[in-house]
Amino acid sequence: MTGEIIIENDENEFKQGMKHEDAKKLGNVFSTDRKDMTMKAKLKTVYTVLAKTQLPDGSILGLKDIKLSLNSDPNNLGVYNFNYSTQMHEINLDLQSKGWTVENIRLTGGIHEYFGHGIKGWGDRIGGTGGTHRKIYALEMDSKYWEKATSSMKGNIVRNYYRYSYWETNSNAIPKV
Repeated sequence: MTGEIIIENDENEFKQGMKHEDAKKLGNVFSTDRKDMTMKAKLKTVYTVLAKTQLPDGSILGLKDIKLSLNSDPNNLGVYNFNYSTQMHEINLDLQSKGWTVENIRLTGGIHEYFGHGIKGWGDRIGGTGGTHRKIYALEMDSKYWEKATSSMKGNIVRNYYRYSYWETNSNAIPKV
């Protein structure tokens, strides 16, 4: 599974090995602003993509402890919170501006939010040295999903990597990846 997510209108029309352009003619490209899908169907689509995410430690993302939401957020592609009362990793994704591709979902939801913020505990500490958010962006660039991510997603990750490297180290030196 890679690239744009095509929601099929008639599963019998799709053939193994079909060209992407031909598949797009038979189905619709997934987006959370689609009016013909319920939120439950949209969440199931994104959960299905996340369920196959290979994390940097080689493990496959488990969904039993994730609560996903797809709320509009003009300031963030993803937001992470660990809920101590439910012991759930809460992740909100809004990739509209970067594209709802398999790789973008896995980079943002799986690698960045779940693994970087959740498992590693890395995050913001702006205003002084010692922050670790830049390490999450480095994980994304080193990920197997990097090559096929959209160019706008890659640009966002690289820009944030350099911004956080500067903020967290107080250095203008080009960081080593």
